Amino acid sequence: MPHLGAGIIVWPEAALPALESDLRDYLETLQATARAQGSDVVMGLLRRDRTTGAFHNSMVALGATEQWYDKRRLVPFGEFFPVPAAVRDWLRLMNLPYSDFVPGAATRPRSRRAARRSRRPSATRTHTPRSSSRSRAAPRCS
Repeated sequence: MPHLGAGIIVWPEAALPALESDLRDYLETLQATARAQGSDVVMGLLRRDRTTGAFHNSMVALGATEQWYDKRRLVPFGEFFPVPAAVRDWLRLMNLPYSDFVPGAATRPRSRRAARRSRRPSATRTHTPRSSSRSRAAPRCS
C-alpha cells in the first residue's frame, strides 16, 4: 500500500467483494501492517451477523481496535427489495435469487463521556432572565 504512514486511509463502500468472515485473515494482516506504520484504515465491507444470519452493508475502522458500523439507511432496489410479501413468494416460487441487507440498529450504546455531557445543565434560557415587553418599563419623558 503506497499510503501507509498516513494517519488515516479510507477505502470505498464494499471495497472488497466478499463477506467479512471470508476476509478475516486478510483484515487482521492489514490491520497489523497499517498499525505498524502508524495508519488507521476505514473501509466498507459486507458482513453477515452470526447470531441472526442477517446481511449488513457495514463500515469497519481498523485501528488500535476494530470498530463496526452497520448502515441504517438502505437504498431501495440496491440494498433491499421494497415489494409486498406476495411478490417475494412469487420470486421464491420462480426460483429467482434475491437477498436484502438489514439496516443497522437505530441506536448505539452511549459512551460514559456522552452520558456525562447530557447530564450537564444547559446554559441557554434556563439560566438567563426572560425578556418580554411587559417586564421592561418604557422610558419616561420629562
